Amino acid sequence: MERKRFSIVFSELKLDNELNSITKYIFVDRVTVNRAKTVYKAYVTSTRLIDREIFDKLEQIIIKTYFNEGGKDVYIIDRFELSELYTAENIFKEYKESIRYIFSRGGSMEVAFFDDLEFDIS
Repeated sequence: MERKRFSIVFSELKLDNELNSITKYIFVDRVTVNRAKTVYKAYVTSTRLIDREIFDKLEQIIIKTYFNEGGKDVYIIDRFELSELYTAENIFKEYKESIRYIFSRGGSMEVAFFDDLEFDIS
């Protein structure tokens, strides 16, 4: 599949202004589905750091829009192509809350573990 804008691949989504403005930085590289057609994965690339929580919201909107009957899972597998101006320190500072959010999906023990970690990115 040729890389396409998120808004073209998922053209039927009804997004609020915030999500709509964010998706202009997201490109879909490919979409896969398992044999049972119950798990769909969209592999995307973003040219900006986007919080994981945004991708989770988009997954839920895709499910509601395209799979109203339920029983389907949609996963957005994200990666980023960022400018060289982003350093590891800048990325971590900007993305730390998103990493914490990812840990929070595992439960309170995982969040406590994350909160106890000390980071030295230099």
